Amino acid sequence: MEKLKENQEIDIENLKFENDENLEKELLEKYDIKLDSDESVFYKFTCHSKFWLFIEIFCFLVAIIGCCGVIITGTIVYKIGCLVLLLFLLFSVFPCAIKNFINTGFYITDKKLITFNGKSFLLENLYFKDCGHKRGYYGIDLYENSTFILCVYDRTNRFDNLIALLHKLTNNDIILQFKTNNDKRISIEKTKLK
Repeated sequence: MEKLKENQEIDIENLKFENDENLEKELLEKYDIKLDSDESVFYKFTCHSKFWLFIEIFCFLVAIIGCCGVIITGTIVYKIGCLVLLLFLLFSVFPCAIKNFINTGFYITDKKLITFNGKSFLLENLYFKDCGHKRGYYGIDLYENSTFILCVYDRTNRFDNLIALLHKLTNNDIILQFKTNNDKRISIEKTKLK
């Protein structure tokens, strides 16, 4: 695959993605995944550091335990506030953090997204949506139908390369708005990738 310099803007038309045989071997050795004869691996993307995700999950657990303590001993106003916070943490934030911890990255083929834990998802079943601009990072959440897979975020050209590859594989122009140098991003609802 053509390597881009850190400061270079992405020219999607001239970006060439080629089959990476080393990634094919890695998939076979690590996950025992054999690709179809007409399938090629184009990209490997590491989304998250397990260490920071562990710290994040630990903080969520401390907050959950704290909320439970306040619900047991606090006044009615504190109980209601902590119950709302607890429900938000348990059903929204915590499951996403766990899935991000399990799926710290993925491989992209011309047909599938294969996570580092060996699960594969067809590109035609994937959806994406804006996960917001967090701490200088740009990102998208990936879903299989309505099931959250992982949040992909970065602030380097690696993320732009991923966006360019997804555009090349799916011909979805909407995903181009998520390039890191685009300040005119529009928050969108869940959109089919292919």
